Amino acid sequence: MKIGLIIPPSNPKHKPRIPLEALYIASVLKAEHHEVVVFDFTFDKFINRRMFKKGFHCFWIVSNANFQNSLEIKAFLPKGIKTIISGDDPTIRAEDTSKYGWDYILVGEPEIAANGIVMGVFQPGILYCQTPENLDGIPFPSRGSVSIKNYYGRINMFTTMEIVGSRGMLTKTYDCIQRRPRRRSSDNIIEEMANIDEIYGVKNFVISNFVFTQREDLLKDFLLKMTKNKYKFSIISPIDKVARDKGTPELLKAAGCEHVSLMPSISDGSDPRRLTEAGIKTNGWV
Repeated sequence: MKIGLIIPPSNPKHKPRIPLEALYIASVLKAEHHEVVVFDFTFDKFINRRMFKKGFHCFWIVSNANFQNSLEIKAFLPKGIKTIISGDDPTIRAEDTSKYGWDYILVGEPEIAANGIVMGVFQPGILYCQTPENLDGIPFPSRGSVSIKNYYGRINMFTTMEIVGSRGMLTKTYDCIQRRPRRRSSDNIIEEMANIDEIYGVKNFVISNFVFTQREDLLKDFLLKMTKNKYKFSIISPIDKVARDKGTPELLKAAGCEHVSLMPSISDGSDPRRLTEAGIKTNGWV
């Protein structure tokens, strides 16, 4: 089937981040032999009806804090073709989202259900998606589906690429969704780094949702494996294990860590100066 996967314009007040959620969906659907055309309106906001009239079987919009933009795009879609919406917006307010005429409103992470949704296995309406437990079993995001250079970051003058270390939250968020942390394995993360290096030549990474810091054994397993390769990385992390345990800042530095974005709201009061003493830059208390 031919699927139009749509990334609406993002909030102009914030620097756009690579739309990994949409690119994971694209990779899962491609693995099921669907033809996936990604419309990324993050940078090019020109929209007309003609771009959606090329034999599509359904349109899937990934809406994260840009619901109004999603509705505006929906108005351009051909009538009579199945529409799907996923992302934070429908997950947080599924009932409100259902009032706007979508065929499928997806709550949670849709990778497991994705093929069944586009194939019509499930009844239309609000669908509470089964949470993926084995993150290593999900194909790497289809970065080639967008103009990837638009999403390059820079740290210490080096080009960086964002990857996800885990999913879920360490603190309670919305009552309607399960946000229990699930971690990728160290080997799976490093394999994705090597894949990106091979395709794009990028050797510096920002690892978001890096909750290895809550498990000392997992953190040290990852860092020891990183000391054996050529990659540099930065992490977005709670600081308790990173800044408290003896020797951890030094091991982070030896493993190639350049920068730590701190999340003290869920920390135990550890002092981030231990990181700077080890030669790792931080953004202080955020």
